[in-house]
Amino acid sequence: MLNKPLAYFIAVEERHAFRCQLNQMHECERDYVQKWILRIQPRNCEPFEAAVAVASIYNLKGKLTGLHWMVCDMTHIWQQPLSAL
Repeated sequence: MLNKPLAYFIAVEERHAFRCQLNQMHECERDYVQKWILRIQPRNCEPFEAAVAVASIYNLKGKLTGLHWMVCDMTHIWQQPLSAL
């Protein structure tokens, strides 16, 4: 994933919704964490479901300067029977 935009790894059918979520975060002027489930599509690999959390980073002037990402592969959780959780 080095030097590639994260959107490049989002399944094509979910990219529009992903970009809308990011735009909404950019337009919002408050600090919060967004959480959602995305379908990640690594190059030359099978797609997988991932839990994603993203937090806004602001400078001292209140300008959005970056995003902190946490991406967790949920494949092993979805594949377990409910009784195992």
